[in-house]
Amino acid sequence: MYYHLLSGYDLPIKSNDEIFDFFEKNNGKQFIHFKNENDYDDIENRIKYYYLCTDFRKSKEIKKILKYAIFKSLLVTEKFFNINRIKQLNLTIKSGANWFSITNDLANYVVKNEENIKKTYKRTFCADEIFLQTIVYNNKKFRNELYYEGYDDNYKACMRYILWKNKKPYTWEKQDYNELINSDYLFARKFNENIDNNIINKIYEKLKSIY
Repeated sequence: MYYHLLSGYDLPIKSNDEIFDFFEKNNGKQFIHFKNENDYDDIENRIKYYYLCTDFRKSKEIKKILKYAIFKSLLVTEKFFNINRIKQLNLTIKSGANWFSITNDLANYVVKNEENIKKTYKRTFCADEIFLQTIVYNNKKFRNELYYEGYDDNYKACMRYILWKNKKPYTWEKQDYNELINSDYLFARKFNENIDNNIINKIYEKLKSIY
């Protein structure tokens, strides 16, 4: 059994049969993306400090400014006093995309350790891109089950076709159809009906015609 984390911006680009066959052939493997190991200074900063008032983006303008000021001033203070939560964890920190396909075994392990995970990553920043990679890397059993063993920002590791342009995930459009359908990936992101609904309909019609 596998659990797949997808968002509303994702689509399968292979048929159900192809997806089922793939996971049957690779049963027991973990499909988790890891960022390039050279990009970890910023990653460690996400859990190195205590982050308060992180909801400032959702506030109204005056509260937003006030919360952001508190957010930045606390961060500066922590840096001045060399706060470092990582030292207490005794873990090698890893990061990657938060979209994954994992076995029932790994999912159960995460659920059983829910309280410890919450305690470890409380008041951190964007830990959804850190906690699973860190758990797997620091657990020999799960690390040995990785489908793709490189830690080099390769999205084949999670079988999601994701391109980045200007530090943002590229939104696929109609002219990308052949590239998507002919790729080896199982899923792709991201799609936006307000930018190009044609590519979504074209993929849907293609997959529907297979059944």
